[in-house]
Amino acid sequence: MCPKGAVFLQSSLESVVSSDKGWRQMGGYEMKFALLVCRGQTEASGMQRQLARFGIPGEITRPPRHTRTDSCGWAVRVAAEQAGEAQARLRVLGLAPCRTEYEGDAP
Repeated sequence: MCPKGAVFLQSSLESVVSSDKGWRQMGGYEMKFALLVCRGQTEASGMQRQLARFGIPGEITRPPRHTRTDSCGWAVRVAAEQAGEAQARLRVLGLAPCRTEYEGDAP
């Protein structure tokens, strides 16, 4: 039997991932995202886990084909307004993404 908090976290993540729009649209306006491009899926998973510890939600995704290189094929998508904080937190831990790409009209 899992603790009550784990069930809540799992159900809230499932609702975010299972919706057709994902969490791209919240509150009736289009959100802008930043992709923290990683070297591999394992690194992206670790970044997502560390960001979750700091309260920054992230989603593992594949970056668009034109932004991929042979060594950077996975990314963690975070809200654009949280990208700076996410990068600062990851730097403190010694985890740095290959680069940061912005989706939408973000800087």
